[in-house]
Amino acid sequence: MDPKSGPYPMRPDSPRATALQRFLQQALDQRHLQAAGAWRAITGDASFRHFHRVPTHTGSVVLVDAPPATENNGQYQRIATRWRAAGLPLPEILASDLAQGFFLVTDFGERLLGDVLLREPPTPRYQQALALLMRIQRLPDDGTCQPYELSRFRTELAIFREWFLARLLGQTLTHAQQTLLDATERALLTVIERQHRVCVHRDFHSRNLLVLDNDELGIV
Repeated sequence: MDPKSGPYPMRPDSPRATALQRFLQQALDQRHLQAAGAWRAITGDASFRHFHRVPTHTGSVVLVDAPPATENNGQYQRIATRWRAAGLPLPEILASDLAQGFFLVTDFGERLLGDVLLREPPTPRYQQALALLMRIQRLPDDGTCQPYELSRFRTELAIFREWFLARLLGQTLTHAQQTLLDATERALLTVIERQHRVCVHRDFHSRNLLVLDNDELGIV
């Protein structure tokens, strides 16, 4: 692999790049796989994680760089393992190093649902997505998923104000608008607090769902 083969957030000779290369080689060796070309960066993720598609002699795998300082890697591994065991279509974790924040996972390909919806009738795909959502919601509560407290919802609602209204639209709310938005948020939180609690996928949308080779949807 050569980190210079695509966009990469660190110098190819940095200690982290070296550690990532070492992890990949060890993971491939353990799986009796051989790299068959350079890494290729997978762009588009809105987090501190970075993804790379690694070709091997039997197909491609995905190398994940998820810095422990910003990513809850232990929770990711627990949920991914549990949801796959329940039959949900998530990538398999082939190897992991939680201390460094490195993962090697199976590759679900590049057919994002968001792109497929531009070319196909949307209703069947939305039905697939809703069926997956229902399967997630029916998972029994075994403590794997952390409670989604109201404080977390307040944080999510604050993103709308900061990133959409202020930064994207450049709007400053009037006192009347601020009062209306405050009242709307209180009403939403009241309704949310009364609802039955189930497992949720916080980023369940068309860019995190992929159409697999068997024409089913996979979740990342």
